[in-house]
Amino acid sequence: VHTGHSSGEQALALIEAAREAGCDRIVVTHAQFDVVGMTVPQMKKAAAMGAKMELCALGMLTGPDAPLEFLRHSARVEVTETAAAIKAVGARHFVLGTDLGQSGNPTPPDGLHMFVAALAAQGVTRDEIEAMGAEVPGVVVDVMRGGYVCSATSKGKSTAQDVLDVAQGRKPLDKLFSRNQRA
Repeated sequence: VHTGHSSGEQALALIEAAREAGCDRIVVTHAQFDVVGMTVPQMKKAAAMGAKMELCALGMLTGPDAPLEFLRHSARVEVTETAAAIKAVGARHFVLGTDLGQSGNPTPPDGLHMFVAALAAQGVTRDEIEAMGAEVPGVVVDVMRGGYVCSATSKGKSTAQDVLDVAQGRKPLDKLFSRNQRA
């Protein structure tokens, strides 16, 4: 299960519901992006519940001086903050991603290279980078074949029970999302 663009608090509720439903492979999508805004204490709680947090290279390219205009409304994710979160929570609780592919941004491979170099410059070790970039994602993906991925922002009113009801088929999925989000 991926949490989509849910807030930090919503992501914790989704993790709880997924765990109650028997899911043991859970990823918090874009954990540091402002749309999610997960704090380090929330990351620690998510990690204690067995979830992994996705860290994305795109975060370095957002903010008021972003190269692409549509990314200027989002807060920049400083690499120093990312490195601090890795040190505080532990590398084995993260997966590296890029969220790149937009015209005008670096390619995903180039963006990942930039991200890894920036993390290394902040003291993230090669072993930590390999764990987040290969080992942890390998475990998550291998067990998630046929899994359910949702990359959308929930209504903001969903409870852990709502998500559990959807996961167990007692409610339709669209009940978690607004009409505009389903469009």
